Amino acid sequence: KQPQQISSQDRLMSTPYRYEINCGKPNHAGQRMQQAAQIEEIYNSQQKDIKRASYEQFKANWAEKTAWSSVANKENAINKQRKHELLLLRKAHLTARKAALSMLLADEQQTYENELWYHGKAIYKDMTIINPKCLPSDLYH
Repeated sequence: KQPQQISSQDRLMSTPYRYEINCGKPNHAGQRMQQAAQIEEIYNSQQKDIKRASYEQFKANWAEKTAWSSVANKENAINKQRKHELLLLRKAHLTARKAALSMLLADEQQTYENELWYHGKAIYKDMTIINPKCLPSDLYH
């Protein structure tokens, strides 16, 4: 019968070997396991805190970006309204200007017609003296 091969891992984990290494001193495996568990717990809580902090940071950044985008949207709306108002003002201004110019032209026309009327009477009188067949419409030629 062949002796069974014992892996080095099994040998290292075996109680006689550990006892041999510790030279009869008590091994504090329980205490070491407890320390390892505490360290792991601390590490996990730190990781959780880091994740929470990064999430809070993300939320703060997101809120800030949202606030800025809403400010930008408001400014955009205000600018659109302002442009529209300026366009309407320009149209109103041009309309008023056109009306003023047409009034000036009408006044000018009236003045011209009045002058033509008064001077035309005299000219017509002179023309009728020269040519008795002259008509008032001949003044415009």
